[in-house]
Amino acid sequence: MLVAIAGIVGVGIFSRSRVGTLHAGETMGVGRYTLRLDALRNVRGENYSAVEADVTLTDPQGRTRVLTPQRRLYDKAENANAEVAISVSWREDLYVALVGWEEGVAAIEAHINPLMAWIWAGAGVVVLGAGFALAPRLLPRRYRVPEAGHPPAPRGAPDASPQ
Repeated sequence: MLVAIAGIVGVGIFSRSRVGTLHAGETMGVGRYTLRLDALRNVRGENYSAVEADVTLTDPQGRTRVLTPQRRLYDKAENANAEVAISVSWREDLYVALVGWEEGVAAIEAHINPLMAWIWAGAGVVVLGAGFALAPRLLPRRYRVPEAGHPPAPRGAPDASPQ
């Protein structure tokens, strides 16, 4: 439980966010990461049309990863919905959303939530603890079979069988 509480406190205190308007090739920093807008394009899904951004995420070690947040308009809906791109690690989660766009320009919103994995680990610890607490009740009980010639003791009576 303390692990989950530490995660919740960490998210509440240390989360960061930033919104930036980027042209293709421009970058913005959020926390320890750099985000670069590579391209914007229209895509068509089975029941939606969307604008998709290719955003390259670079971490402090220089590793890169392409995230593709979208803004979707479903065929039978009136409002656009965000499809958030997520980068997950044990240390923090990074959420990147496309919040607006014009020809060649995108508004990108990025949120860093540290210690999210701790919340999930804390939930796992709670589930394991509940399993251990319930195990004795769920396991079959062993009953003592009376020996031949000794009648069974009444329920609740102390065990009087010879040792």
